[in-house]
Amino acid sequence: MLSELVDREVIVRRKEGRFPGDEEFMFRHALLREGAYEMLTETDRVLGHRLAAAFLEESGASDPAMLAEHLERGLDLARAGSFYLRAAEQALRGSDQDAAIARARRGLECGAPDAVHLSLLGVLSEVHAWRSEWDHACLYLDEAQRLLTPGSMPWVRTVPAKISADIHLGRLDELMATVRTLQAVELAPEGIGSAAFALAAGCFYAAQLGEFRLADALIRRVREVTEPVAERDPVARGWLQSALAYYEAWTDGDLWTGLCTAEAARASFVQAGYWRGSIVAQVAIGMVARLLGDLRRAERELGETMPAGEELGPVSWLRTFLCIEVLIDLGALGRARAETARMLGVGIERRTPLQQGFARWALASVLRGEGDLEAAEREALTAIELLASFPLEQVGAKALLSSIQLAVGRAADALSTAREVAAAHERWSVPGYKSALADLVHAEALHAAGEREGASAVIAGARARLLARAEALPAAHRRGFLDIPENARVIELSRRWLRAAS
Repeated sequence: MLSELVDREVIVRRKEGRFPGDEEFMFRHALLREGAYEMLTETDRVLGHRLAAAFLEESGASDPAMLAEHLERGLDLARAGSFYLRAAEQALRGSDQDAAIARARRGLECGAPDAVHLSLLGVLSEVHAWRSEWDHACLYLDEAQRLLTPGSMPWVRTVPAKISADIHLGRLDELMATVRTLQAVELAPEGIGSAAFALAAGCFYAAQLGEFRLADALIRRVREVTEPVAERDPVARGWLQSALAYYEAWTDGDLWTGLCTAEAARASFVQAGYWRGSIVAQVAIGMVARLLGDLRRAERELGETMPAGEELGPVSWLRTFLCIEVLIDLGALGRARAETARMLGVGIERRTPLQQGFARWALASVLRGEGDLEAAEREALTAIELLASFPLEQVGAKALLSSIQLAVGRAADALSTAREVAAAHERWSVPGYKSALADLVHAEALHAAGEREGASAVIAGARARLLARAEALPAAHRRGFLDIPENARVIELSRRWLRAAS
């Protein structure tokens, strides 16, 4: 019968089939296929789709979306929902967010079992969180949170979106409660990859909130859950490595280790074919390269992530902010201003105060570089207000404000602001992000206010810490690290002031 259909040119033999050992046929034209399909009775269509799904499963077919569609049309809706979940996860990992949303929604429409239903909600909340679409993310999160058991795979899946939404909506108590639960709860074994992502996200935010002890505890926890599976699970391994890299950067820790770990994270995600993870790791590479003084590499690495657009969640505007910092360091103020305007526009359009805070901070830096100190101070003050829920970043903006106040000759104001920065760093259990800049503005403000002895003491301590950190770096990176503007200024002032004091 098949041969007769071939002779009549209804179907044709495939030259290269998908199933080794089988002879395969296809319709000569899509219209013939559709016509044959419409001639089937509804009962036969349902049976045909069920038989197709069974055959594809037995043959080891790897496309969950195709299996899900056959099962859905075959009215096996519970199993269709499970395969739509796999298809949505596959699309999310491949960064096809539109497909991930469409497949997850179809899975929900199938009336999937509770565990699958909750996991589908987790996928949808994660996609919308990456897009910074907080209203949509919260819609799915609110439904899921009423039903989830902490530690379960569906619960773990929602955690990164939950804490991201909480921080953007100012729900810091809820965020900290979620992170602490994540730290302590027993995790479902099948959810280790998602748990590693959740813990890495928790560490990222804990550090930005200045909760370094909690960030350190989360680092230990992500090691604990990830290291037993790290060799066979490159995604879990990549999130552990990313968490370590960002932690070294936020805490002004071991920058060489941070760079190597960020590079390892990118390699892990590339191995897994997880594009978004590799971009997150590449932003970490650019961030640490900048802190090491390798501005050309930082510009290249960060620039290569720009085509990813704004669908990286908070990493999107961290990346843009870092790009602007690098451009300012390179003296490319025109390009820095253009990036700042774009970043601010996106923040206003998406109604994300934190993104606007980063953009105002960046704009204040550009304006200071251009010599417009009045406008720079105004933007810095706005940034400080917008960054109220991110103490680590707010302190950086305050350090910039102190330098602006000093530049306009208001030494008392500059010293008051610098003391706030110094007090924040003293409260933390680690040096904190850009600790050398904090020391520098404190020392210069003290000196301008006539407190020369105090200024010399601060600058001497800053110099000793810088030289110790430089000594720990490979020789090829020491010069670049010490040539970073704030580091070079610390070294220069220490020579002048300490020589004068002696």
